[in-house]
Amino acid sequence: MVHLATFSFNVCTSDHCYGYGAVYIISAALFVFFLTHALVLRVRACLRPGSICSMWGFKLLYLVALLVGAFFLPNGFYLGYVQVARVISGVFLILQIILLIDFAYKWNENWMADDKEWMKAIIAVCVVLFSGCLTLFGFMVHWFGGSGCDLNNFLLSMTFLLPMIFTCISVTAWCEHGALLTSAVVTTYCYWLGYSALSSDPSSCNHLASNDTVHLVLSLLIAAVSVTYAGYSSSMQDISGDEEEALKPKDSASSDAAAADNSATVPAKATDTVQQEKQAKEDEAEEAAEEASEAAAGNVQQTSRFHIFMACAACYMAMILTSWGAAEPDGDPISYDVSTENVWIKVVTQWVTALVYIWTLAGPYLMPDRDFGYN
Repeated sequence: MVHLATFSFNVCTSDHCYGYGAVYIISAALFVFFLTHALVLRVRACLRPGSICSMWGFKLLYLVALLVGAFFLPNGFYLGYVQVARVISGVFLILQIILLIDFAYKWNENWMADDKEWMKAIIAVCVVLFSGCLTLFGFMVHWFGGSGCDLNNFLLSMTFLLPMIFTCISVTAWCEHGALLTSAVVTTYCYWLGYSALSSDPSSCNHLASNDTVHLVLSLLIAAVSVTYAGYSSSMQDISGDEEEALKPKDSASSDAAAADNSATVPAKATDTVQQEKQAKEDEAEEAAEEASEAAAGNVQQTSRFHIFMACAACYMAMILTSWGAAEPDGDPISYDVSTENVWIKVVTQWVTALVYIWTLAGPYLMPDRDFGYN
């Protein structure tokens, strides 16, 4: 499709590099598509049928127009887009970390509910995850460590120590909201990042003849799961808000009707009392309407955040398919995942994951006056 465009994508010259150009073009179109949704939701409260949120035909035409028009933008636009996409992809990775930790906490909370007796299942999952991590670490030492590989040995040590630190913190008596299952999930992700980073090492210390396609597929799968979970969380909050909005006016209407009936049957000497009660019911109805309006506004913000997350995911997709924009013009198209840039991006992501999780464990005790929402 790139060859059909009226211009030549001069970022690279080989045929496979035209594929990189197509990735940037489609990614930019999707980024604008989702960013437009987020901006519209911020401007208008449009969750009800008949608003722009339900105009599926219009949005489909808009997406097609963006995809077609993106092929006719000048090369300089995409050279700048690559730089912007790198930054936004870093934001996506941070959001992905937050979603992962949130999922791990909710998973543990669900299995630890009072009406469930899943302690054996929790222990079994933890044993499987920790055992898998330790087994993987043994292979990582063999594949990437050794004499003369000081940097890799340091990264291996960090991969082992960071999960050990936050796991020990999570099971201490003073950390009441800590949980072994949550730590096991975060540990697994940290070990995956460590393995992925070291397998991207272009130096001779990388003794693993890895298939880059495996890393690409797993990275895309993790991103897809993150996007799905973000959409699920957003939809569940919208449903909860809609249920509250539907129930509160109904309750208020019933109360008003009851007050009207009572006012028709009470003696005249109790008229003042009835009027006071009626006024109180009207005040409650107004408060319920305000709360429903606030809930609807919260749903709009939640949906807007989801579209922002999707826009960031579009940039991330472009980066992982093109070695974070560092693909050589005439390089090997298979080696997109092997570069020093990829190593440090994944290493920094691993460290940020550990630090964010440690903050969720220590934050409630360092700032006791703040509500962190942990049970």
